[in-house]
Amino acid sequence: MNALDHNYILFTLDSCRWDSLTEALKLIPRHQFNFKRAYAQSTYTYPAHLSLYQGILPSVHEAIPYYNRFKKALFRIAHRSATAQSLVQFKAGTSSIVSGFNSSGYFTLCLGAVNWFEHPALSNEFQKFHFTGCCLKKQLAILGNYLELCSTPVFSVVNIGETHDPYEFGGTIPPSLNSREIMRKFKDYGYLTKDHQKQIAACNYVITLLKEFVLTLQQLSRGTILIICGDHGECFGEDALYGHGFYHKKIMEVPLSITQHNTTILNND
Repeated sequence: MNALDHNYILFTLDSCRWDSLTEALKLIPRHQFNFKRAYAQSTYTYPAHLSLYQGILPSVHEAIPYYNRFKKALFRIAHRSATAQSLVQFKAGTSSIVSGFNSSGYFTLCLGAVNWFEHPALSNEFQKFHFTGCCLKKQLAILGNYLELCSTPVFSVVNIGETHDPYEFGGTIPPSLNSREIMRKFKDYGYLTKDHQKQIAACNYVITLLKEFVLTLQQLSRGTILIICGDHGECFGEDALYGHGFYHKKIMEVPLSITQHNTTILNND
């Protein structure tokens, strides 16, 4: 079975911390996602996605294939470690996995929600880019259309903004700088319980929609590997810290799920 004959879809839950996701999952029965607590590669959107574009996902500590790249990586550019195991390996000199998928005959698509995706470094290697704003229903409709119409396999990155401040959902959401404004005042505002509960509710909304989207994947003739992860987490007042863009345990702890649909290409060796 050829790994480069599958769709690969990477959903990034912007600012989604691990405990918000686990609380949301308690309310979502019979979901197919195998979420584990992983640790982000950076503290904010831009460098976190640049890491993802190098094939370096958030990582768990346990020796679990694909969840821990030192056991077995999902994606790898050969010159980074030519002897390490991976499901998909691109030749040395490949600038990113986006470029690698382009060279392998894939259609590459990026759907950006937060403003960092207006930066060309996060979009310019994709064959098609849509800045959608925070509207997951719109993003899933666009992605589903490409998956249905493309004669080639698809590699797509979908940045989901509902889990980002202001943690609103159900339409196109305007950006908020609430946590940054709090940080600039250098005051302890206590724990923002309301904001944390809003992120949990946003996670519930997002995962419920992604659970429905799996039905679309199951109807495709081509197998799909689906990755869902937080790019970084968020502080809601721990140690008088709010938002992200600095080191804190709650910013580094993120969810990671890797599942396969219409295929059995992933194994645990």
